[in-house]
Amino acid sequence: MNTATIASRYADALFGWATENNQVALIGDELQAVLTLVQEPGLNLLPYLADPAIPHDKKLSLVFEAFASVQSPLRNTLALLVEHQRMDSLPNVVTHYQQCLDTSQRRLRGTLTTASPVSSAAVDAVTQAIKKRLGADEVFLDTTVDPSVLGGASLQVGDFRLDGSFASQLQTLRVG
Repeated sequence: MNTATIASRYADALFGWATENNQVALIGDELQAVLTLVQEPGLNLLPYLADPAIPHDKKLSLVFEAFASVQSPLRNTLALLVEHQRMDSLPNVVTHYQQCLDTSQRRLRGTLTTASPVSSAAVDAVTQAIKKRLGADEVFLDTTVDPSVLGGASLQVGDFRLDGSFASQLQTLRVG
């Protein structure tokens, strides 16, 4: 079983509990804070917690001490990740949980790629069009500049892709 599949099971279970207990946003925030802490460059907690050479009891002790302030289902999920030697899946757990949260709140995230920087008004116009076309309540777009698109824009939102870049159009002319 791959890491993403494993992570999705942990995230789904945690999201299910959070939904039943009206704690979805709180657990999401705490989960993100935990990931930020364990990935802190100076601390090196994630490699430590994922290291199979370190005894489980030491890692579990660290989890329960370091994360005493988080909700117990999250702390227990972290303990399960440690016990099953899946702590390296934590970043994927966070990503999948965020996807569940976005889906439940009808939020979409995407990337708008252009050859040169675009104005915030243009990004707002694209955002509004995506909301209308895909029926989302909220849309969060990251913008990237990639000179290789030559002009126009490329938009990726979930499975939806719209490529109006000049590079894509030229490629179509070459092939077609």
